[in-house]
Amino acid sequence: MNMKSAESITTRRFPFSEEEMADAFARLLTRDKALPGVGRLSRVFREVDCQRGRADFVALAHETARFLSGRSVTVKHAGSLIMSFLHERAPRSLVYLCKHSGLSIRTVKSAIDELVEGEYVLRTESGSYLLNAERSFRQVQVWAFELKLDKPRRAVFQAQQYRSFAQGVLVVVPPEQVVLYDKFKLAMRRWGIGLASFDPLTEAFSVERPPRIGCPHSRHHQAYALFQLLGNHASRTTNGASTCGEIARG
Repeated sequence: MNMKSAESITTRRFPFSEEEMADAFARLLTRDKALPGVGRLSRVFREVDCQRGRADFVALAHETARFLSGRSVTVKHAGSLIMSFLHERAPRSLVYLCKHSGLSIRTVKSAIDELVEGEYVLRTESGSYLLNAERSFRQVQVWAFELKLDKPRRAVFQAQQYRSFAQGVLVVVPPEQVVLYDKFKLAMRRWGIGLASFDPLTEAFSVERPPRIGCPHSRHHQAYALFQLLGNHASRTTNGASTCGEIARG
């Protein structure tokens, strides 16, 4: 019997669906207590498009959610791309930003004006631009969680994408499925991806292989993801909870 057939049979044995597993995991994440091997989480979002994939859950670590008090950004793609070329101590001109981003001068001006208004970027007296150190993304720690009943290769590939914007990434599977990830141990170690087991019936959670916490691999995708979370937070505050986006704490 090949691995694919074995995984399919294993999946059919589960007395719960992937959606039911996600619902149970949402309850676990939003409890006001530390998650073993992860720590306390201050905000949790479900199925938010972060450009480099749509993780089942994205969460902000405890005491790093102050970022969500900022103003939401409408020009997420252009704004996040421009942010990736800015620094706190090296001013960049509009010409520089146009050249390196590939965006038109009109698009750069529109995006930079919104970033300045939101205090993510500072305009110098000479007309150049700096990142605002008081709104630094370094202060925000993001976790991404990918839940899977089967298809370990797909899970590892998706988790790899999340390292572009998250400091910590965990693939979360039922305890019986942990062994399927032994063949991906080297790849997961290379990308800093951790593995955790979760039983939706008992809500028992355990980190089997801890992730390597590190800077996101892309400043562009990190900024885009944070702007997405900011927009979802603002939307929930205005319109209430929904099936996707920020979820209420239990």
